[in-house]
Amino acid sequence: MRRAPRLAAADPRGHARRRSAEGTAHAAPCGGAGRPVAPAGSDRRVLRLVARRASHRERARARGGLRHAADAGQAPDARPGTPGPSRTVRRGPRTPRWSASGPVRARATRTRPHSRARLRKKDMPPRPVTPRDIYELRLWQIWSDLLHVDDIGVKDDFFALGGDHAKAEAVLDTMAAQLDAPPLSREMFLEAPTIEGIGCRLRARSRKLCEQPVVPLQPHGSKRPFFFLPSGEGNVYYFHALARRMAPDQPFHALQTRGLHGAEPPFDHVEDMAADHIESMRSVQPRGPYLLGGHCVGAMVALEMALQLQRRGERVALLAAVDGLAPAPFFRDEITEIVQDPFEAMIFFGRGFTSWFDRELPLKRETLLAVEPERRSAFVMERARERSMFTPDEPDDRVSRVVDLGARICRAGYVPEDAYTGLISFFRAHDSALCETATGGWEEVSTQPPRVRELPGDHVTLVLEPHVDRLARELRAAIAEARV
Repeated sequence: MRRAPRLAAADPRGHARRRSAEGTAHAAPCGGAGRPVAPAGSDRRVLRLVARRASHRERARARGGLRHAADAGQAPDARPGTPGPSRTVRRGPRTPRWSASGPVRARATRTRPHSRARLRKKDMPPRPVTPRDIYELRLWQIWSDLLHVDDIGVKDDFFALGGDHAKAEAVLDTMAAQLDAPPLSREMFLEAPTIEGIGCRLRARSRKLCEQPVVPLQPHGSKRPFFFLPSGEGNVYYFHALARRMAPDQPFHALQTRGLHGAEPPFDHVEDMAADHIESMRSVQPRGPYLLGGHCVGAMVALEMALQLQRRGERVALLAAVDGLAPAPFFRDEITEIVQDPFEAMIFFGRGFTSWFDRELPLKRETLLAVEPERRSAFVMERARERSMFTPDEPDDRVSRVVDLGARICRAGYVPEDAYTGLISFFRAHDSALCETATGGWEEVSTQPPRVRELPGDHVTLVLEPHVDRLARELRAAIAEARV
């Protein structure tokens, strides 16, 4: 569905939001861990964009540091050495500063974190491969319940985990009941007694489950469900660790974007995406109050969902923005320009695979340039499968689908039509390269100041070991404060 262009939305304080020079406010997904990729070689256009971003930072620092004040009238330190308690940041008088590409916000000086690879990979044993699609997720949940084992990798042998033939029969019976698929024979189970092997056999019969819009990462419990949206690339499965660390009776459902599987194309507008997610969510919980959250641009889509529910008179008890930048134009035009080029978009999102799956995927520009354009998606997928980032039978076009989905969100030019009247809880990563102000811009889209909770990690490691425990604890606290 095509939408007519809208005028810039009014700011809650009465003045219009300024758009970029091209007339749109851009949103950036977190491919490449939320940072523009400065390529090696002679690509001067991208290098100019990165240099322009650096000049914005220096100019912003010279203009006065962070532009917010605490109740005591003194600006808090935006980069404390130790993550502090949550706080509500109150807005003071704001004077926007403008550049050719939109408002320039002053940013805090920082010490850049060490490389994630250095922190996570050295002297650490390899982690088990976690579920990568709905079939592996369902099998993981069945095995975990029957074997009473929580730390299961998809390549682990069922019998090495403590299973026996009686439990194998129980697994087969449960699979037939829960997966709505023809039962596998005992012989097929014994041929490949791993989650990965059985998942391949199930998908060979049907991939229909991959298209379902609601993924129950943690289906158990009687509490009000928490609905969570992934980043612009649409991968919901890297929140598996987070879902496992919520309260045992807290259902955790991820909302999967159309376009990654099946024949339906992705949406071109955030508003349409949000409306579709609301319908999917209401199939699980017909009425509010709702608990919503999102990571990266998933937080932006969650905001639009909250606005649409607000217009319908539905209550949103929690809107949790996990290191997501609010829909404002400043500092994001360069990423949008990068993804206009299909090759640059492939590099940008391909390098992001390392972040989402916590595994290294070397992707050199000169290597990818040597590959025929129509073969590049398959080329990247082959290397990703070799490193267990995707299932062994994942279609080659999955990479191009990811790139298309992320690029569409970048180009959507989303600006909220009105202000959100509820409280936004902003979970800010201490070493974030995406949210470089204390509030990430969320004060711009709500009539209330955001509740800020600063957490250890960066934009990606925030949701991975070892920092995911802290994020889960803070989310549990926020849900408890919602009192639903």
